[in-house]
Amino acid sequence: MPELRVLLDVDELLLQLRHPLQAERLAAARALDDVAQTPEIERALRTAAFDDPNPDVRRWSLHALGCAHCKPDGVCSTDVVGAFVHALLHDRSRKVRRFAAGCTMWSQLSQDDRLTSAFRTVLATSDDRVLRERAATYLAALELPRGDRPYREWLAEWEPRREALLAS
Repeated sequence: MPELRVLLDVDELLLQLRHPLQAERLAAARALDDVAQTPEIERALRTAAFDDPNPDVRRWSLHALGCAHCKPDGVCSTDVVGAFVHALLHDRSRKVRRFAAGCTMWSQLSQDDRLTSAFRTVLATSDDRVLRERAATYLAALELPRGDRPYREWLAEWEPRREALLAS
């Protein structure tokens, strides 16, 4: 991907994110993933992540909002958790909901009540096996933090709790 050098390039990508063709919107979302977040970029990506008719565009827009690794300055949107919780609970595509769950299931360090509540809702209401497993993974690790324990020692305690959550 060529490096974006001028603001005009970003302005063109923001226009492209609203293009009638799905392939154009997807290309713009993927390109904006590697651009430092601004309020304008964040608004455009949030709109695409919530409202675009195509699940791939929504997923890539969500990724662009929340992946610090991809950002040149390592700074994500102002409310990454809110965007992922919205997708986890409300996106019409199972693929996007699973993506949101997968990106956040090891995020216990954030201790954000919205994420915990969303995973509790998924575990209580979803019949999707993958979503339930990811919710149980998050909740079990939240209840039983690893801390300094060796992985094998922690896993022996964590796995039964995860299985109990899935069975409930």
